[in-house]
Amino acid sequence: ALVFNVYYRSDTVFVQRAANVMMGAGLAIDGIYGPLTHGAFHRMKERMDIPHRVSSSPRTYRRFLWRLAVMALRNKRV
Repeated sequence: ALVFNVYYRSDTVFVQRAANVMMGAGLAIDGIYGPLTHGAFHRMKERMDIPHRVSSSPRTYRRFLWRLAVMALRNKRV
């Protein structure tokens, strides 16, 4: 099942890049899910009205990815 996993470097790099592009978070792209990445991811989910269970719910994670993609295609920031 597709869920976000903090232990997958690729998942964390994606979130770091998305936060930088969509919110200007200024995160290092290092694949480490530390407190700054956690905070930025939390803010992104809140701003997109996504519940904070993307690590356990494939449906919620897909909703997050969909909303992020739609915003990016519309050239809108989170």
